[in-house]
Amino acid sequence: MPAYLELFHGRKDPKEELEDWGSLGPIFGPLQFVHTTYACNIKFNYADESQRDGWLNVTERLCLL
Repeated sequence: MPAYLELFHGRKDPKEELEDWGSLGPIFGPLQFVHTTYACNIKFNYADESQRDGWLNVTERLCLL
């Protein structure tokens, strides 16, 4: 069964004070797997092998695409 990774509750600056849920982020998928290490590095592999593997890095409480 394929998985999807959705980024939500976004902000552009970690110091930004939100009065609501923040902006919607991208949805990645369908994926074969998602792997995270220490909630900082997120690796994923698309189920469709024609697409490249992905990788997200979280720095200063922001996820870098």
